[in-house]
Amino acid sequence: MQTMKHILQSKTAVIVYLSLFSVLFALVMGLFGLKVPLRVGWIFIALNFLISYFIGYWVKKQRLNIFWLLFWPVVFSVTVLIRYADYNYFFGLIYLVLSVLGYNHHNNYR
Repeated sequence: MQTMKHILQSKTAVIVYLSLFSVLFALVMGLFGLKVPLRVGWIFIALNFLISYFIGYWVKKQRLNIFWLLFWPVVFSVTVLIRYADYNYFFGLIYLVLSVLGYNHHNNYR
């Protein structure tokens, strides 16, 4: 029980929670009949862009292994493989780029 509590409160749990939230939110909105342009526009672009940037910022701030930047794009790509159209793979690449930009946040804006 103590180990589970430790895992749920770890620094990397934020990345896992955000990734799962985004994937589940998109799936649930699709089940509720949210049209594809709205899903792509609001969830895949607006929400997930912010999540990607924040994950990069979080990895840098918490001094986590840089490979955690790959977690969210890989989770999204697996979801695309299961559920969405092939063009959505490009979003996985964009999420990776935005995560790197978030990781280098302080170096980008000097």
